[in-house]
Amino acid sequence: MSDDIRKRASGFQRSTIANALRFAFDDGQLDFAEYTERSNTALGATYRDELKPLVADLDLGPHLPAPDADNFLEQVSARFPQPIMPDEVDKIHSAPPEGQQAASNALAVPTPNAVANIPTQARWLVPTNSAGQALMKTSAFLSETDRYGTWTCGPTHSVTGVCSELVLDFTNVILTSPQVELKITLVMAALKLIVPDQFQIQNNITDILAETTTDYSSVATNTGSGQANPTPPVTLILTGTNALSEIEIKVVHV
Repeated sequence: MSDDIRKRASGFQRSTIANALRFAFDDGQLDFAEYTERSNTALGATYRDELKPLVADLDLGPHLPAPDADNFLEQVSARFPQPIMPDEVDKIHSAPPEGQQAASNALAVPTPNAVANIPTQARWLVPTNSAGQALMKTSAFLSETDRYGTWTCGPTHSVTGVCSELVLDFTNVILTSPQVELKITLVMAALKLIVPDQFQIQNNITDILAETTTDYSSVATNTGSGQANPTPPVTLILTGTNALSEIEIKVVHV
């Protein structure tokens, strides 16, 4: 009787299936209407058996089990833990075998930086690519994406948002370089950056009918003297385009 009990879907499964559908849309397998309908169904699904039919007829790359296999849904979720950028669609069709794929999803090894006091038990780390390096992008399409806690940021990090809300919290970030360039592309989106006051910020964003603001109120409240660090250990460079969107930079005392 226990085998007949419907298993509930997790939030991770719902979001990864939505990522797979976005890939299929960018790959031309789904038109916009069908993509929207399936995505809404995936994000609102209660049970796992509601998710499988949404992707069973799609080509999601090689080395996946057959749709009727018990581990089909798990393998699809493992392949799409994050949204696939349109310029990376071809990489899915040349995905490595399962063993190599598992290695590519290993967690990054934390290397503490000079700013953050990294906790022993990190809340989560960014998955790595096959070269063992932290993934250098954050993207959201018609959704919300947040990076809080301990995560790894490379020297260049792309931020893409379309009709979405994104948050990047740098207060416990693990850095691989004293200089980080955020390459930002926003269209009708909202991006919030939480940045320690020890960071130096260079804002080279191009605003198009948009707004970029910097809030220092938390620094003035918590530091007492309110004096900036004369030798910032990290430089955060913002480049790219902010179109019909809003960027809020909140500077906090760490």
